[in-house]
Amino acid sequence: MAELKRTVRDLDWFLSRLQSKEPFSFSRWGDGEWKSVLGRQKGHNCDGHYYTAELSQDLGKVLTAKPRYALGMQGLAMRLYGPQIIAWLNERWLGSLEWSNCDVFHYAVIHGHMQKLLSVLSSREVILIGPRHLAGIGSVKSAFKPRGHIIVPDKSAHKDKKRIIQDARATMGLIKNSIVSVCAGMTAEIIVDALHETHGEDHTIIDFGSLWDPLMGVKSRTYMKSPKLELGI
Repeated sequence: MAELKRTVRDLDWFLSRLQSKEPFSFSRWGDGEWKSVLGRQKGHNCDGHYYTAELSQDLGKVLTAKPRYALGMQGLAMRLYGPQIIAWLNERWLGSLEWSNCDVFHYAVIHGHMQKLLSVLSSREVILIGPRHLAGIGSVKSAFKPRGHIIVPDKSAHKDKKRIIQDARATMGLIKNSIVSVCAGMTAEIIVDALHETHGEDHTIIDFGSLWDPLMGVKSRTYMKSPKLELGI
């Protein structure tokens, strides 16, 4: 069976692109997204976002359209579902898609580099697409101050996708060359794709996942509960 086509995009690659203000998009595919793509339609992921037939179809459509922006694959997803993922891609002639490390930002935070990322974001215009608990991030010392915040439901974000995308596009139309931080569970990949289609040449669009949660005291991931975690703020 063929392997994934891989490329290297480390933290320095992303920081360089962010500093240069050269627009790009990055979509992250973890175990939850792949459960959905592979057919899961019941239950919910660790964040309470529900699996549905519509979510599965929409995520599949994103990939079958052969996106030309950066894609990230999670190591856990490959360990759990590697053969199924590769088979799904190959059956749809998607073996040419290039994948880098999905968790590059999360590993950067684990190793104490949160401030490097926040420093770059603080020098740019940022639009935040994320849950309500991130609303106060602009008041956190050394964190970025969003120019706009599009609220994402804590659960079932997919059913609100049209409103989220519409509001994001309206905000992006008012701000030049921003960084759009998408934190929307499994729906993030659908949002990134839709925004890239209309604004990808003018804005940087990144699925940051749960990265900002610990800044607001929300420990949504196991690594965030470590007493050794250094946020640098």
